[in-house]
Parts: sequence; structure tokens; C-alpha cells
Amino acid sequence: MTALVLDTSVLIAIIEDEIGADAAIGRMLRASALFLSVVNLAELAGVLARAGRSPASAVALCAEMGVESVPFDERFAERVGALARLAVRPPLSLADRCCLVLASALNAPVLTGDRAWRVDPARFGEVGLTPAPVVEAFRP
Repeated sequence: MTALVLDTSVLIAIIEDEIGADAAIGRMLRASALFLSVVNLAELAGVLARAGRSPASAVALCAEMGVESVPFDERFAERVGALARLAVRPPLSLADRCCLVLASALNAPVLTGDRAWRVDPARFGEVGLTPAPVVEAFRP
């Protein structure tokens, strides 16, 4: 078993019972630990707030699921900024880049439902992101 970094799309799929939610839960259950960047946590809080729910419920949900939020510092900020140079279409959002940098820092795979992340791992080296994060998609 290995640790797993979660993208916000994973938690949204579970909350909304979207297609692939069962596969995401199954993958999470096989992980030794679950991590989420505080930027992704903020993104989740915003999604919940726009849906009329309490933003604080994002923190409660993560605690209930055993997901540890990881703070960012200047070192992470530099790596996230460098990742903005990666030319992919559509471009990676700030939260996407934070998730990928966290996965690289922890040397753990990242679980996402976002198809835009299907990037050749060698491309991450172009912007100095090593080790390249391993991206696992829970939706086809």
C-alpha cells in the first residue's frame, strides 16, 4: 500500500455520487494514507459554498474520510509557479498544479477525475518537476 494524493474532483465525485465515485472510493481504500493540499481544500470549500453548503463542511468531510490536508510554503509556491509553464490544453488550474506538486513532493500517485491531466510524465521534467507525479484517473 502507498499514500495517495487526492484532487478536488475526487471528493466532489463522492459528495455528488458522480460516475466513477465507487472506483475512487475503492482506490482510496487501498491507500496507506490520503493527502490533499490546502489549496485543493479551499477549492472544495468554494464548491460547497456555491452549492449552498457550509464551507466548513469541507474540513469536516476530509477529517471524516481520514484525508490529511498539507500546507504550502514558499518552496511549493515556486514549484507550482514553474508548472504554469507546462503547455497543455486546457491549461492546468492553480489547484491542479498544487495537487501535482504535492504528489511529486510526497512521491505518491495522484487520483483525479480530470482528463486534462493526461500528460506525458516526461513533460513534467521540462519544468523541473521531479519526480514526475504518477496520475491515476478514476473515470475513463
